[in-house]
Amino acid sequence: MERYPDAKVILTVRDPDRWYESTYNTIYGMRKMISSPIFRLAAPFRPGLSRAAKMNDQLIWEETFGGSLEDRQRAIEIFERHNQEVRRHVPPDKLLVYEVKEGWEPLCKFLGVEVSKDKPFPHLNDTDTFRKMVRRRLTFALAAPLVVLSLVGLVLLLRKRQRQ
Repeated sequence: MERYPDAKVILTVRDPDRWYESTYNTIYGMRKMISSPIFRLAAPFRPGLSRAAKMNDQLIWEETFGGSLEDRQRAIEIFERHNQEVRRHVPPDKLLVYEVKEGWEPLCKFLGVEVSKDKPFPHLNDTDTFRKMVRRRLTFALAAPLVVLSLVGLVLLLRKRQRQ
């Protein structure tokens, strides 16, 4: 905080058991996806997908959870310790401890901006929405090599017919 004296920190908190279930069923699934043959096929056509997966693997699984999220109790302890460390190191006047279910009001007040009257609070990071987004991106990534392979096959077929 010394390097950024005007910085504000928003610590999003939630029930540790619900956090674990959500994490295990969303971003942990990305880790499993990285090792799949489908991902390896799609990765060159969607470099952003590959970069996100690598960042996810390094920052979350290796550095934060030591390569193991399967140990539920240990993961929850790491989660709770992180929240305690943030509270301990960030001055109270620079910290908003925030639950997303609180909506716009505390967030906007902390940031010194008006609450939007015509924009509902977004709910974009629930498990179902996250899984749909990952599936959609993977589907689009897979479509590219299939289209390329189809075009190559068509060209080869046309060439073969021209020679006959």
